[in-house]
Amino acid sequence: MFGIYSGSGSWFQLLPVDRIGDMESKPDFRIKRTEANRADYEQLFYEIEKSFWAPAGAAKGKAYIAQGNPGQRALFVMTLFARLVDGDGLTGFFECTPYFSPEVVEALNLLQFPDMQQAFAEAHAIIFKGDTVPDDVETVREMTDALTEDEIKKLDAISERLYAGSGVETRLFPYFKQYVDIHPEEFFKD
Repeated sequence: MFGIYSGSGSWFQLLPVDRIGDMESKPDFRIKRTEANRADYEQLFYEIEKSFWAPAGAAKGKAYIAQGNPGQRALFVMTLFARLVDGDGLTGFFECTPYFSPEVVEALNLLQFPDMQQAFAEAHAIIFKGDTVPDDVETVREMTDALTEDEIKKLDAISERLYAGSGVETRLFPYFKQYVDIHPEEFFKD
C-alpha cells in the first residue's frame, strides 16, 4: 500500500505507507549560516559538529549518524577519528570506536584524501590481517594487545605520517572546507 508524502510542500513522492512516518521524523542537522561561521571555518565546523554529535555507544551512534546526509556523516566520523588518532595514534581509534571503520572509509572516499586513505588501509591490514573490523571494542583490544613489536612500530610510523607536523584534525580542515563549499545544501538551512 502506498501513500503520498510531501517533504517540502513543493514535491511529492509515492512511498509505502509504513515509511511516511519515518520520513517526517528524520531530524534536520543543518545549521544557519551566520557572519561568525562565514568568517571562521573553525567556528563553522564546531557548529556543524555540535548539531550532529552522536550519543555514546556503538548501536546508538551508528543509528544516529545514519540519519545524516553523506557530508554530515563524513565530518562527524572524521572529526572523531582525528581526535582519537591525534590523542593515541591509529590504535586509539580502532580500540575506542572500531564500529565506525566503514564510515571512515566512506568519509575518506567522499573527502578525496588519498594519503589518509592509504594510511587507514595500511593500519587496517596490520591490525586485522585483512579481516573485517569487529564491532566489539574488547575483541579489538585483544587484537592490538597481540601485535608484535614490529607491527607496533609500523603502526606508530603510520600514525606519525598522519600527524605530518600538525595533527590529523588540522590536516582535515582543507578537505572539510572544500566539501562544505561544494555542497552547502548538506550543511545549511538557508
